[in-house]
Amino acid sequence: MRSFKAAQAAALKDFLSGQLSISGAGAKKLLDQKKVFVNKQRVWIAGYRLNAGDTVEVQDSPTAARYAIAAEDSDYLIINKPAGIIVNEHPHSLENMLRADLKNPRLVAAHRLDKDTSGLVIFAKNYAAFTKLVEVFKNLGVEKYYRGLVQGDLSSRLAKHFTLTQNINGQSAAARFTIIKSNKLASYFEANLITGRKHQIRLQLSRAGFPLLGENTYQTGALEQAVYRQIPRQMLHSCRLKFTNPCTGQILQAAARDPADLQNALKKLGL
Repeated sequence: MRSFKAAQAAALKDFLSGQLSISGAGAKKLLDQKKVFVNKQRVWIAGYRLNAGDTVEVQDSPTAARYAIAAEDSDYLIINKPAGIIVNEHPHSLENMLRADLKNPRLVAAHRLDKDTSGLVIFAKNYAAFTKLVEVFKNLGVEKYYRGLVQGDLSSRLAKHFTLTQNINGQSAAARFTIIKSNKLASYFEANLITGRKHQIRLQLSRAGFPLLGENTYQTGALEQAVYRQIPRQMLHSCRLKFTNPCTGQILQAAARDPADLQNALKKLGL
């Protein structure tokens, strides 16, 4: 985390460009990635007007990592995705990387993780396998487990094992949670998704008053704790997947250990 004091009034993008010796486009990219704080509050508006004495903090960008094949059979791949990569529907997506690297243009993502969520995601090796797995997902036949970090002490208000059931965009959403470790600053948890709604874990925990550390959509207030502002991305990791291959009847499963940035955050927070 780099910190600067504004000596005079200025537009935030121009201030960043001058302080970091980068182009205006580079400064705008940092803002678009929501890596900038002004007086402890995340700001992403390029024309935001700084006043003399304002404190501007810029998160360090994480080191790029490569994907890894965690498990494979004749029809599916389970890939351990690093944070910062879009799963599909983008020229630089993981789907396109895999198609090129594995020389299989028919490969298709069977489900998604957010760009800044790390961990396990399933790919089908052809469209027939994809359509069969869609039905498995619909019938809740894929076991999905996540680990993550939230602001605050979950154990102060919730039992060690708890379930959150809420409505998300008109659909019921449910997940089981286990508190692994917690202190006054933060809590380390595991979640087992019962349903699979967009941003489900992020939304449910934020609504419960415990937003993910690094959350930049559902938590926009000031972050008084300096360590919170040092978290480079939303602390959510897809750690285990298991399902029965609908083509063969054989079980395919994989596990992925916590990535380095999550391990570092745990250490910083004393967990």
